[in-house]
Amino acid sequence: MAQSWIKLAFLLGIAFGVNAQIPKARFSWKCVNNKCEKQINEAGGTNLGACKTTCGQFGSLWPQPSGRVELGSTVVPFSQDNIKIQRLFGPTEKVRNLLDAGVNVFKSYLPKMHPAHATLGDSPFKGDAGKAIVLLDVAVVRGDTSLTLDTDEGYVLSITSVPSQVNINIVANTYFGARHALETVSQLISFDNDNDHLQIINYAKIEDWPIYPHRGILVDTSRNFISLGIIKKTIDAMSYNKLNTFHWHITDTHSFPFYSRRLPQMTQWGAYTNGRFTLLKTSLTSLNMHVFEV
Repeated sequence: MAQSWIKLAFLLGIAFGVNAQIPKARFSWKCVNNKCEKQINEAGGTNLGACKTTCGQFGSLWPQPSGRVELGSTVVPFSQDNIKIQRLFGPTEKVRNLLDAGVNVFKSYLPKMHPAHATLGDSPFKGDAGKAIVLLDVAVVRGDTSLTLDTDEGYVLSITSVPSQVNINIVANTYFGARHALETVSQLISFDNDNDHLQIINYAKIEDWPIYPHRGILVDTSRNFISLGIIKKTIDAMSYNKLNTFHWHITDTHSFPFYSRRLPQMTQWGAYTNGRFTLLKTSLTSLNMHVFEV
């Protein structure tokens, strides 16, 4: 068997050359019948990210917007360092602070779009994206910061572009609508794997609001222990999908993993194991802060 493998390797070396370089596959993507199809060496194609963003009526938007949707047909390359805040308007200081935190979360998404972000860090893009400036303007009308079933989570988003500049304008009645709009903007940005830089759609007009006031998930940690880190990732995923309700079934007859200072015996007798799988008050405080950060 070993001799067979040696012969195979020898024959492959003769056929292809021991030091032969494998040519880089050159293909592009084209929107055909509202789907991105791979095409080999054909004109009129683009990179996969640009195709997904502009293909079909809704492109890469998720969930599907409830109102008007107009999307451009091309993308504009830009550098993550060239996103500039033109205005963050809110009627109260609390709303302005939330907007500031929301924009920081939005910016943190950008380097993660690079497939090698884990190894390259927060400045992973090496391609020449040109000098296009992306200006962000966000305006919130009301000072509501409590999320209820009656909260207005709608928004109006506009993206326009001129040579070397992209303008993003967001108007929402509440911070929650503005937060959803920023999520939509992130879905209109993609990674150009051919040129190693970011790109944003050149034009968009979107009016959106949730159809269902209650959009959430239930997590049961009484029957299946889930670490705080995984719960935070779950909340991150909820924000990506514009959900608004996290129902945490933390205790039941099966276990009592939450530590209570008033009734410590509940945890001592009800935790999964001795002290290992318990949630402290500091953990819940950390989780509460994380909710407002996303």
